[in-house]
Amino acid sequence: MSPIRVLIADNSKDFAEMLSDTIQISSDIEIVGIAENGPQTITLLNQTKPDVLLLDIVMPDIDGLEVLRRINKVFDDEIPAIFMISALGNEEITELAISLGARYFFTKPINLKALISKIREVKGKTEK
Repeated sequence: MSPIRVLIADNSKDFAEMLSDTIQISSDIEIVGIAENGPQTITLLNQTKPDVLLLDIVMPDIDGLEVLRRINKVFDDEIPAIFMISALGNEEITELAISLGARYFFTKPINLKALISKIREVKGKTEK
């Protein structure tokens, strides 16, 4: 079975690399790219066709919520499962993200075990 393809979009390079290193320990998950801003996220979505997008809200140029809006306009059936990850965790932002298509909303600091579990759940895989 092919690995679950994950794209990380976060303006914090250190956080994105830590997330990537931790997730890639799982043999059934592959990191296909790391984006540091909104435009780069959209470009990498087109190039890598991930199964899951881990998307921060606070990013330069285009924030994560605008990325969600653009994904809804541009992509058809190939929209990845989108997980929002942000230090901004108020109810209004969470509801907006969910209404724009995010499946889950994780606040920083993140529970990595729960995140990996949800990635597998979305793709119908059980924990190994």
